[in-house]
Amino acid sequence: MSLHSPVLISCKISHSLISYLDRRGEDLELLYEKCDWPTEFLSDPSCWLEADKMESLLRLMEKDYAHAVHTDPLNDSGGEFSGSALSASNSAALADSVHGQDALIVAVGHQCKDLRSWGVLDSVLRMVQTSKDLFAQPERFLSYFISPAPPIGDLKREADSVSFVLPISEIQFPLVTAYLRAALEALPTYISKPMATVTWRESRVRIVWSERQVSLFSEAENKELTLHPELVRNILMNLESSQAELELAKKSLVERDFEIERLKKALSRQMSSVVAQPTLLHRLGTPAPLDLQQRERHLVETPTKGQARPPSEADVDSVAFPWGTRANLVHHEHP
Repeated sequence: MSLHSPVLISCKISHSLISYLDRRGEDLELLYEKCDWPTEFLSDPSCWLEADKMESLLRLMEKDYAHAVHTDPLNDSGGEFSGSALSASNSAALADSVHGQDALIVAVGHQCKDLRSWGVLDSVLRMVQTSKDLFAQPERFLSYFISPAPPIGDLKREADSVSFVLPISEIQFPLVTAYLRAALEALPTYISKPMATVTWRESRVRIVWSERQVSLFSEAENKELTLHPELVRNILMNLESSQAELELAKKSLVERDFEIERLKKALSRQMSSVVAQPTLLHRLGTPAPLDLQQRERHLVETPTKGQARPPSEADVDSVAFPWGTRANLVHHEHP
């Protein structure tokens, strides 16, 4: 997988955990206060989150809500997987997880069928006929949860098992891979088959399943309910194409929303900086106001620039003319 393109994990996972906790009446306000993403984003199965951020989110949820796990699925009346669909190995794995660090994650992954948190994918999986068909192309299923679609290598198929190498290690992303492992185990329950057994050691994954039918219908009724394999393949292809277009558009909108939010924060910081700086008026000081009489006297006594004050009588009397001052002339004319 390219180092230049971040690994994204589908919010189908976060949506599944939120749905699981909500069904149990857990207070999710604590989660929303601690995480950096809006509820609508985490509950949208068409959204994607960087793998390291999804891992951190799952770690937070596991820490705060691990108490919500029911260790005995037979005592849970929430319409979840039945004991007949849970193999002995799965029961042991679930018991080990309860004492480990991924009890909540594994429990939610096992109940994917009843949580219905995968969008259209939930309906399509019910159209498949056999467990072998479910696991025929594991890279296709994983592409609904990992982007870019992870290439698988060293693929080995047997009658009731398949193994392959995946470029995502359970050491690097223990909780993300714990959910995917549990979800893979629960896939056969969509078609009323026993849960599969999945081992994920570092980057190698091995899936073992059984075709034994677990159903309330008779064999004849089950045959009538199955669909033609070619029809199922066409539906899956159309679903993948539509989902790819939808998620591309959704990703573009999310990126645009993040950019708008970033610009808003930058603008807010700039406005705060401008308000904090003293203006020229504050630096020079505000002149004291004059009362009306002072302003009128000031305007009369102080000529504007370039304009002379009207002369007074004393000024006229003191002006020197060639024949004397005005005062002397008046004196001579009127002895």
